[in-house]
Amino acid sequence: MTSVLRLIAVVLAAGLPAIASASTLPLFATGEAYASQSGEFLYREVHFCREDGLLCEVQYRDGDGGVLATKFLDYQRSAVAPQVVLQVERLQEKRELLPPDGAGHVVDAGFDNYVRSQWDALLADERVTFSFQPMGFDRPFAMRAEAETEGCDAKHLCLLVRVDSWLLGLVAKPLQLVYSRESRRLLQYSGVSNLRNAEGETPVVDIRYSYPAMAAEMP
Repeated sequence: MTSVLRLIAVVLAAGLPAIASASTLPLFATGEAYASQSGEFLYREVHFCREDGLLCEVQYRDGDGGVLATKFLDYQRSAVAPQVVLQVERLQEKRELLPPDGAGHVVDAGFDNYVRSQWDALLADERVTFSFQPMGFDRPFAMRAEAETEGCDAKHLCLLVRVDSWLLGLVAKPLQLVYSRESRRLLQYSGVSNLRNAEGETPVVDIRYSYPAMAAEMP
């Protein structure tokens, strides 16, 4: 049994799949997700990670604290291409994403570590290209990331992430991310959610992240 599946087994064995305190890992970060157009609160991400960052759990909670879905991430084989398991409580559904064969791929939440691995290049306004596979897709996509200076606070690194294809770029909106230059932590994400709503759609969201040690760095 892999480590990420062992982590799921621990949570399920506790008999508390929909209670906020189910995680056995330390709290790492919290994200508040709002609909980009209306500003309506949609859900809260609560991130728990082992101290070495190799095993993480993300609980997606509604406004009352009930768990909508849980994502388990195992970075032990790769910092940028973790094994991912997503359990959607509402649908009683479990999806798994295994890292593709071969080096050079970025998988799902591994993009956050990938940004830090390319930090100097992004600060130097270099365009970074990579192969990215998110949860819910059976193949990776060619992507590119580059710094955006317009409207970006000097203490932040703002990024635009696009599909590296002229044709697909016409229909796929870029993702916008804001990082703290000091801590290199993600502060804000604007783009498509990885959770579907009751209508089966993936809403466009703005998520603001806070960390226990840097609550004052919100943009």
